[in-house]
Amino acid sequence: MYSPHLFAQDIILITGARSGIGYNTAELFLHYGATVIICYRNEELLLAAADTLQKNSNGTLYAQTCDIREPEQAEALAAFIKKKCSRLDILINNAGGQYPSLA
Repeated sequence: MYSPHLFAQDIILITGARSGIGYNTAELFLHYGATVIICYRNEELLLAAADTLQKNSNGTLYAQTCDIREPEQAEALAAFIKKKCSRLDILINNAGGQYPSLA
């Protein structure tokens, strides 16, 4: 229904994109030609997801391990995006928050 290059000029970061909503969102943006960066805290699971996503994709995919709860890793992710893409157009913060709580 839409042009396969609808998002060809967009660079999108999707956190927590190893599965579920994040994965499916990445799949759709890639289908429409976007450059998509996915991140997840477990490298093995992230790379498996990236391998599957790259198949039948009209876009460009990057995968970078990142636990967004760790400031150093978030900074490394930002540096990775700057180096590979020079900018970021869309952020989809899909990573779940598992924070310790006394309650």
